[in-house]
Amino acid sequence: MNWEAISGIAEAVGAIGVIVSLIYVGLQIRQNTIASRASNYQQWVDTQVNVNRGLSDDPAVSELIDRANQDFDSLSSAELLRLQMVFYNHFTQWNVAFTNDKLSLLDREKWELVIHGYELLMRHTPAFAQMWEYCGFVYDEGFKHHVETVIARAQSN
Repeated sequence: MNWEAISGIAEAVGAIGVIVSLIYVGLQIRQNTIASRASNYQQWVDTQVNVNRGLSDDPAVSELIDRANQDFDSLSSAELLRLQMVFYNHFTQWNVAFTNDKLSLLDREKWELVIHGYELLMRHTPAFAQMWEYCGFVYDEGFKHHVETVIARAQSN
C-alpha cells in the first residue's frame, strides 16, 4: 500500500469538500440576503400602508391637505401643526427607506420605486414639498440633500 498516494487522494477529497462547503455557505448567505431584503421591504410597505391609511380614513386630513395644496398660506397655526405631523410620518418613512438603501438592505429596484412614489407625491401634492421646509431640519444632511433633489426634479417636471 502506497501511503503517499492515499495521503494525496485524502488531501484532494478534503480540498473538494472545502470547496463544496464554501459554495454552500455562499449560496446560504445569498439566500439569506434576499430574504432579509424582502422582509425589510415588506415591513417598510406595511408601515407605509398604515401611514397612508391614516390619511385616507380621516376626511378632515384629506380636506386639510387639499386646502394646503390650494392655499398653503391660509392655514392656521393649528392646521399647520396637524399637517406637519401628517407629513412628518411620510418623511420619516422615506428616511427609513433611504437609510436601508445606504445600508444595502433594500434592492435597488425597490429603492427606485420608493423614489418614484415620493416624486409623484411631490409633483401632485405641493403641500408635501412645502412641509419639508417645516420638517426637514430634523434629518441628517444626506437625506436632506436627497429630498431636496427629488423636490427639485418633481417641480421641474
